[in-house]
Amino acid sequence: MGRKIEDGFMDVPFEEVEGGLNRLSYVVMDHQGVAVKSVPYELIEDKMSQFLSEMEKLHLLKHENLNCLYGISLDSESELCALLWGYPTKGTLSSIFYDESRPDRLVFSAERKFTILQQITQGMKYLHSKNILHLNLTFENIFLDRNYNAKISDYGLLPYIDICNYLHFAPETLSNVYSTKTDVYSFGVIMSCVLDPVSHPKFNYYSKTKMG
Repeated sequence: MGRKIEDGFMDVPFEEVEGGLNRLSYVVMDHQGVAVKSVPYELIEDKMSQFLSEMEKLHLLKHENLNCLYGISLDSESELCALLWGYPTKGTLSSIFYDESRPDRLVFSAERKFTILQQITQGMKYLHSKNILHLNLTFENIFLDRNYNAKISDYGLLPYIDICNYLHFAPETLSNVYSTKTDVYSFGVIMSCVLDPVSHPKFNYYSKTKMG
């Protein structure tokens, strides 16, 4: 993995990431962790120029509560595409809250929960100020850094990915109606699960450790 992560939008040689082409995988580039997310090639093949233009716009977004899109790797011969995102060290909110296999699974204090939720709203406020809808805001798309600060990931990708979790979707999305309210609905689901995990068995978690 010799490619250096720079500010410029990367056209990463595909052989550097091909070992990480699961739905979400972890690879190391330039001594940094990178989340590699595959994009179904058939969803972008007929609109490649639009896709690349939109991804470059996403790459330029900068906010303390957004996970950075470092770059993209394409292999047209194999019809494979991978997006390279930052990988904040604590993983996803999903794994922190309810992955029973994690030894560091935590119970957060009320103060920490409200801080995480506030950080998500700040990141979403920034996205909406740039006229970008997330449309797939889920536990799996929110990362936590080493200090447990929220980093929103996978924003603006809905037309180019397969959806596997419909719990967070607003009802109107079934009719292909989208707006900022769609993201607000998704945030409401996340907020409910964070503040009252006992009422949401999928997000229930337990640990003797308390985070302040």
